[in-house]
Amino acid sequence: MEATAEDWSALVTGYADLSATYWSDVYPNMPACAESYSVGFNTGLVIDESLVISILTGLAQYEASVGNAEVAQMYADSVTTRAETMMAAVNAIFGEPEA
Repeated sequence: MEATAEDWSALVTGYADLSATYWSDVYPNMPACAESYSVGFNTGLVIDESLVISILTGLAQYEASVGNAEVAQMYADSVTTRAETMMAAVNAIFGEPEA
């Protein structure tokens, strides 16, 4: 099943709301120690990068739907690169997932 424009709008809005709430309400109230700062900051970056990836995915689908295959591929390639980079960073910061 392919996502609709409404689905993408809800996803992007949800990530944007999560990001805003995290940075304004959660992160400022984390314990004041180096480990908490590091985990908290990196968690916020993962939320923000998820928002960027969601937006780029929606743009790729839109461009494909209006016949701009080259532009759609550019966005899709960016999504792949950003998702791979984000997962590598998550694994480096928080550890590899258990099998």
